[in-house]
Amino acid sequence: MPIETNRLKLPLPLGNESVSRVGINAIFEKIDEGVATREDVEELRQLVNQMDIPDASLTQKGQVQLSSKTDGDREEVAATEKAVGLAFQSGVERKAEVVAALNSIGVTASTSETWAQLIPKIKTVIRATGNATGAQVLSGATFSNTSANGLTGTMANRGAGGTVTPGTANQAKAAGYYSSAITVMGDADLVAENILKGINIFGVAGTLVPGLLQQFASSIGVNGTTNGASVKNMVADIPTNKVTIFSSSTGMVLEAMTGNSSLSSDNTTFSGLTIADAANSAVSVGQAYSSGSGQSVLTYILTLVIEPANRRYRYSYYTQTDRTIRNSGWTNMQAGQDMNTLKLIHTAVVSGTNSYLSRSLINFPDTYMTQV
Repeated sequence: MPIETNRLKLPLPLGNESVSRVGINAIFEKIDEGVATREDVEELRQLVNQMDIPDASLTQKGQVQLSSKTDGDREEVAATEKAVGLAFQSGVERKAEVVAALNSIGVTASTSETWAQLIPKIKTVIRATGNATGAQVLSGATFSNTSANGLTGTMANRGAGGTVTPGTANQAKAAGYYSSAITVMGDADLVAENILKGINIFGVAGTLVPGLLQQFASSIGVNGTTNGASVKNMVADIPTNKVTIFSSSTGMVLEAMTGNSSLSSDNTTFSGLTIADAANSAVSVGQAYSSGSGQSVLTYILTLVIEPANRRYRYSYYTQTDRTIRNSGWTNMQAGQDMNTLKLIHTAVVSGTNSYLSRSLINFPDTYMTQV
């Protein structure tokens, strides 16, 4: 059976066969038919150039441009060997960075691990949040915030809060952490009536006046009721065994005012303060007297001190026309005056035509009575 060549299937004579001219010619003819000439190649080239080959895309085959870029996003070019190598190297470097970051926070990782092995480890990492600073965290304790991990607190540990008892000087508790509440002692007696008037303790203004028995806040007397009225009113009892003191920052006001009328020219008004016993034996401690129409006289008693044991008294005063403060000095009680029945009396007298328009009063602005 004759042997043929692989491509053109030309007969190959066996070792015991002879080759004839006809056979050789047939082989050359077949060679001539199967070999392209230069003209055939040029024609083929022209035909290829005339072919309309579309650009390759994700949906069809076609011609494609090569690119070595590793940071592009085009989908109609093909990566070169260089681009693939750069991309691979970049991936290796990023993996090394991820591994280093995991190791820095205590997570065991290696570049020999695949991304499939590293990703679950990345998912277990809890991202630090918060804005705490070292001064806000107990000394020695570690913490993290959005800026860094593994930070250490600096806040001092002061232990139990304890108790603060107020004293005469300020007491400062050092800044830091206290494991229990800080108790500032209070006292139920810290009230205004237990603090001397004029003294302020922790914002509580005192109202206590030693020996204070009464604070006067009104007026007494006659205020235009009837013509020719004469009224006596008790202001206070005066005990025998104590010193009684009346005081006022502006003065107890003895007011004598006559009515303002054309028919009141003969009016007179008297407002007086006396110390009297049960038998009406009395001594004067200030008075105001006015006469005529529409007249007003004021006398201010600042202090009055009564000492029944020594049978004496003294007072200070001024008037609306003379602001000079005058002191009566110690003055003796009436001879025979009973020290056991003393009272402070206000006497109001109004007289004259239309005296009901007049006024005789004693007013007590900021007046106190104490006994010691």
